[in-house]
Amino acid sequence: MSANVHQASQCGKIVSIHPIGGLGLLYPVLAVLLIATAIALTSVAAHAQAAVRDVDLPVILRIIAGIFGLLAIVIAVRWYRLKGSSLTVFEKGMAYRLRGKTHFFGWREVQYVTVRATRLLGFPTRRTWVKVRLAPKTTLKFSDSYKDVFVLGINLLTLTAAEMVPLVIAKMEHGETVDFGALKVSRDGLRRRFGKVSWAEVGDAELRAGQVIIKKKGRRIPWGRPHSFQIKNLFVFLAVLEHFTQIDTGPAKVPQQMVAMA
Repeated sequence: MSANVHQASQCGKIVSIHPIGGLGLLYPVLAVLLIATAIALTSVAAHAQAAVRDVDLPVILRIIAGIFGLLAIVIAVRWYRLKGSSLTVFEKGMAYRLRGKTHFFGWREVQYVTVRATRLLGFPTRRTWVKVRLAPKTTLKFSDSYKDVFVLGINLLTLTAAEMVPLVIAKMEHGETVDFGALKVSRDGLRRRFGKVSWAEVGDAELRAGQVIIKKKGRRIPWGRPHSFQIKNLFVFLAVLEHFTQIDTGPAKVPQQMVAMA
């Protein structure tokens, strides 16, 4: 990942900006509360030891205080690392600001993107995790510590797909097999761990409630139903699926259908 700051003119127009927020702003509050609790427990332990002969209670209180103190340190370090961070998505790549330095990567550097989004039944709050693999030893992970991280994930999937789809289809036309994680594809069809299906055999395919559901013609039971986050470059996969089967996966509804209910 390059550590150079690229000018906006080199990156194209800004698509979205995602400053640190949400859970990221809670870290200092949590750290202070944990430290205050640890101090209070230590004080109570000291008074308890002076008031009673049994040392079990003071020892337990001190252990709990120590645990709270360690948690406060971990949270404080996490907050320090995220403080001032922001993500800016451009037409041609993404800038990632961390600890005063701005790193940039273009879409051609991206190997794959995955987005996992879940919502608890009866709760409007959504939890989202975005993973970007740039190289075998370089993986970036973003969560709800950043504002609108689900929008970030959709933008990354969309913009990288525009770059990748023609290249992937060209590879397949030349006989190569492309790995999408839970599924592998070639010009002959789809393959998963325990089976394969030709393009001509695919009767229906859709993204529903966070799962990619693929059915053979004449079969009611799905041939495969991997979770959407198990598919690397989900939008590229859906575009390839539509290219070889002419099945409309409903791209306008894809973002909503990526959210799984837990």
